[in-house]
Amino acid sequence: MTGLDLTNYKFVSGLHKDKNVIWIYFDYTKFSIEPLRKIIPVKYSSSTKSWYIFDHNQNRKSLGLELVEFKNSINLSGNQKIAFEQYIQTL
Repeated sequence: MTGLDLTNYKFVSGLHKDKNVIWIYFDYTKFSIEPLRKIIPVKYSSSTKSWYIFDHNQNRKSLGLELVEFKNSINLSGNQKIAFEQYIQTL
């Protein structure tokens, strides 16, 4: 992601309609959501009057945010976890 100054935006994990999302906050008088829309699928919640993206590692990677471990992989054995992570990376 080149040329986009992410310091103009604040990203906060949260829930929206029982789904994990990352809320996007910024000064509407100085900045626009349009630069982000060019790199990730941004949505608007009219109920919260806020922009958000779904919280998954591809979106986190696009924004340079810390990646999170898939929650259901916790109960896997060592070899299963490695195979699962390889599968996720392939996606």
